[in-house]
Amino acid sequence: MAAAVIDALRRFLPAHVREHRHAMGGAQRRAVWASTHCRSAEMGGHLHACDPCGKREFHFHSCNHRSCPQCGKDATAEWVELQLAKRVGAPYFMVTFTLPEELRPLFSTPQAKQIHQLFFAAASSALSDTLANPRWLGAATSGFTMILHTWNQRLHFHPHIHCIVPGAGIDATGRVVRVKNANFLVPQPALRSVFRARFRDGLAALAKEHELPDIDPAVWSKDWGIHLQ
Repeated sequence: MAAAVIDALRRFLPAHVREHRHAMGGAQRRAVWASTHCRSAEMGGHLHACDPCGKREFHFHSCNHRSCPQCGKDATAEWVELQLAKRVGAPYFMVTFTLPEELRPLFSTPQAKQIHQLFFAAASSALSDTLANPRWLGAATSGFTMILHTWNQRLHFHPHIHCIVPGAGIDATGRVVRVKNANFLVPQPALRSVFRARFRDGLAALAKEHELPDIDPAVWSKDWGIHLQ
């Protein structure tokens, strides 16, 4: 699979870049360059030699870029093992935050980094505060893992954040609290409303400092894609 991805990039990317010269940012160009030159002469290499038998093998260097499909496998496995070691004795949930398509052009602006940070901050604070609500979990202190995905299965730009959330936390008195129902974490409408409000307020503050694209006001009254599983 990794080789297929790199072969596709090497075959089709040059023409794409010629036609859409400004379609990629600096970080994307560095990732693509590293992936397409990984384990090639551009990276150099080293020679393994065995004096007793005289055998010699030359290996090109890997790029070690975090986006490279050839280099990320071992690091991913190590990361998964580390996360598994942090598990607590409670049901786990996956919460997904998705931004409406009207807001996606924001990720193509010079303020893309701030937009990503706002996305994480709005999702994190909305989830933390909803978990802290005494009507639900009542966890004054909670923890979760957040992972950004920027594409859907059809390879369309579709920024969303997956959160792995334990159904447990610590209340204001220091007592461990757990969900009463293994199939229920928090109500989706409540979480959606808080997330939408946090992103809207954060975007308004950012717009005071930077020139951003016009946003259709109707986006703040539509249903946002929040999914709990």
